[in-house]
Amino acid sequence: GSGMTGLETAEILCERERNNAVVILEMANRIDLTAIGSGETGSEAIALAIYCALRYSQNFEQAILLAVNQGGNSDTVAAICGAFLGTYLGLDEIPYAWVNRIECSILLVHGADKLLESVL
Repeated sequence: GSGMTGLETAEILCERERNNAVVILEMANRIDLTAIGSGETGSEAIALAIYCALRYSQNFEQAILLAVNQGGNSDTVAAICGAFLGTYLGLDEIPYAWVNRIECSILLVHGADKLLESVL
């Protein structure tokens, strides 16, 4: 390979995206996410999750769909991406149909609210 880690590759891609959003957005639509890695190692999974979260930073559903369809260790990448964006965007941005399908989701939301209250 290029000698760069998956995280370094994701950082470079995200920096480029910040610097030239339109061109990079078009490029990101064509990017081969295997350049970042498969998500099999912790650093690759985090790098892919960061990329997906930054790529669709205002659209939880699109970020998760990108994460689960990247191949490799997609369930882990999507879980990490969901944790990042769920924290950043809040529960209201997670599709209700997704939350509603989770067993005991009301208890999970209540527990998350209590955790948040304890740190504020």
